[in-house]
Amino acid sequence: MRHLPVLALAALALTLCAGGAGAQSWCSSAGLNPTEATICADAELRRLDRRLADVYARTDGAVNGQRSWVDWRNQCGTSRPCIAQAYRTRIDSLSGASVPRDQDTALRPWCRNSPLGAAERAICSTPRLADLDAAMSAIYGATRARPDDARQLSWLRHERDACGRDRACLKEAYVNRIIELGAALPGG
Repeated sequence: MRHLPVLALAALALTLCAGGAGAQSWCSSAGLNPTEATICADAELRRLDRRLADVYARTDGAVNGQRSWVDWRNQCGTSRPCIAQAYRTRIDSLSGASVPRDQDTALRPWCRNSPLGAAERAICSTPRLADLDAAMSAIYGATRARPDDARQLSWLRHERDACGRDRACLKEAYVNRIIELGAALPGG
């Protein structure tokens, strides 16, 4: 009878995984731990797991520490943000050490530049922030794009970059800048 909670968790995980498109093959395994069950139930975490598997495969298994990383990731329990950050950290670590830049799938063209600041690394590792950057760039280009634009340079340095890796801060900075630039568009 004491195995009932573990079996119930495994059944829940299997139920969640069965309905999820693109679920990892290991999601159907019995006895998933809480972190694994959370990954299997979340499309973004499954995407990160596949991305890590791809990056790790390019290392030909030559990188040590994967088992230690899994143990560290599992300390997140069911915290989705913690799990996602663990994946991003490991992907960044393996990508920087083993994936040639020309094979990297950058979210924004400038993501391949080096060195990147903390805010830029957060944007390059977060699809929604990369989308906001693309939207802001499109609106900026339609309004005034100049390489010496003091207002844009000030925004980049004092608002966007001041956020560091804080994704919520970056999102707010981009949304505010998009609204500001949008008001300058003809008919805005």
